[in-house]
Amino acid sequence: MSLFLKETRVILELAVADKNGVLSQLAEVLAADMTGVRSKRVLEILWEREKLGSTGIGQGIAIPHGRVPGLSVPMAALARSRNGVEFMALDGQPVHLVMALLLPTEASEAHLQILADMFRLLRQPNSRRRLMLAMDRESLYQAAVLDQDGL
Repeated sequence: MSLFLKETRVILELAVADKNGVLSQLAEVLAADMTGVRSKRVLEILWEREKLGSTGIGQGIAIPHGRVPGLSVPMAALARSRNGVEFMALDGQPVHLVMALLLPTEASEAHLQILADMFRLLRQPNSRRRLMLAMDRESLYQAAVLDQDGL
């Protein structure tokens, strides 16, 4: 995970209350680390996937993702909302942890494994608890990276 998630792409507390706001904030932090791709385009890519069905998978988790032409390596961003945001999750509950993933257009099996690993990390109650209890951005990042790299 440390290869794809950078501390600069961790949002300790979302300042929004809905899906569009969450995706917009994530698009901004992801685009900031990309050359020649604006946040508006990243937002469009994330919404393209959301139109197929919510990536709010339940238990307070969402994993929005999409493929970006010209991207050479996967990129991830993590955001947390202690209050929860409306994300149209499958269980109808608010989302507290959002892990966005951008993949190259030609995503390999290894790239898809990253998505599966993120899913596993966020579904583990102990991992979610550590992520929710993190007091600052660095500890939130470390909780995500250490748990994921330990899978």
